[in-house]
Amino acid sequence: GVHAKKRAHKKALKCFKDSLVLRKIGSKEETADTAETYHNIGNCEAKLGLFEDCLHSYCEALKIKKKIYPSDMLSLSTAKTEHCMGLALLQLGSVIEALGFFMPAMEVRQQVLGSEHLDYAFSLHNVGRVYFHQGRVDDAIVCLEEALRIKKSKLDNGHPSVAETEHVLASLYIQKEDIATAIPLLKSALSTYKGKKDCDIMKSDIFDLLGKAYSIIGIIEDAILSYKHSLKIKRAVLGLDDVACANVLMEIGKLRASTGDLNEALIAFKEVKRIHKEVYGKEHLRNADLLIQVGLIQEKIDNDDMAFRCYTEALRLRQLLLSENHFEIAEALAHVGKIHQKRAEHFKSISIFQEAIGIYRDPNNKKMMKECADVCRLLGMSQMEISDTNNAFLSFERSLKLRERVFGKDSEEWAEVAYDIGVAKAHIGLHDEAVELIEHFISMKRISNNQD
Repeated sequence: GVHAKKRAHKKALKCFKDSLVLRKIGSKEETADTAETYHNIGNCEAKLGLFEDCLHSYCEALKIKKKIYPSDMLSLSTAKTEHCMGLALLQLGSVIEALGFFMPAMEVRQQVLGSEHLDYAFSLHNVGRVYFHQGRVDDAIVCLEEALRIKKSKLDNGHPSVAETEHVLASLYIQKEDIATAIPLLKSALSTYKGKKDCDIMKSDIFDLLGKAYSIIGIIEDAILSYKHSLKIKRAVLGLDDVACANVLMEIGKLRASTGDLNEALIAFKEVKRIHKEVYGKEHLRNADLLIQVGLIQEKIDNDDMAFRCYTEALRLRQLLLSENHFEIAEALAHVGKIHQKRAEHFKSISIFQEAIGIYRDPNNKKMMKECADVCRLLGMSQMEISDTNNAFLSFERSLKLRERVFGKDSEEWAEVAYDIGVAKAHIGLHDEAVELIEHFISMKRISNNQD
């Protein structure tokens, strides 16, 4: 089917190019028909994946249309070509340039066709995609929700265009961890894709998103099952050695490890290693990510020496391939420091934890704040072991402040560090303050246990 479509697009492209030659022979004057022929050539090139070529063809079409139509005239024909140029630029990764064409096209469509027209919905969808790529999650959701509403009112149930908007919208809600909204959108899109030809990769992506969604809310078996469906499709379409297969296996391995199924996790990671070696060779960042995961498993089975080798090699790769103060270097340092701490090599662990904290400096997102809080807590523990109580207090207090920002003061995570501070206060004779903090921790534990 794919080859037949390609042959048809190639044939159509030749016809349009022949038509263009005849038009130029027949008349030197550039007309609306000439512009439309250029536009159609661009459409064929886009369908063949020739995005640089189609961009050139659309540019020629747009140049002629802007000559023909007065600058103050709202031209749907011009808007159509601008929209297609935006699509081509998006495919080429030129996100900001794409928005520069999508926006005027959308404004013309809204003014000429109205806010309930399908073409306006298509424009909204693609502006939402640009915002998605720019990380403007809330703006993207506003556009895509409106696009979805219009599409559902104009198109039949199970239309692929509706599924496309549901698909992108669901991935945004997963970013916001609004899983209750994301999962129905994903299931609806998946139902549509299942009934369509040439949608295998889209189905696979939906299964990946479902896997991520289920893992966020802790439904691990459903997450693993979703990733397995994705892996089956990717292997059939892309082959066993494709990096996309390794990415899914990595997620399956992590989830297996989280449930304590360490042997299955290691089997998944072994296959990831094979693909990475085939595709990337040894000196690649993906290998560092894999080494961290294998190190975590080795720690769980008390093979700290092997874990240490994994972590130090991951650190070497990240220091070699990333900028000096990249947060992933801090993550690897923290793992190395923890092994030193378990070995009671506290001066070494303190030095390494301090280096990691120096990289985090002023963490500006929740993930980095959480990681920095964890390392500050570990640093405080090592400092307590060498009786450096004053610095331990400072480390615990910084950890406490960061956890308060991430989890809130009434969280178990906050209480955990409060307990550490309480123990430290007890060591220096501040018993009343110590009791208050430790009681708070016990209270939070009871609440947590009751909820479980």
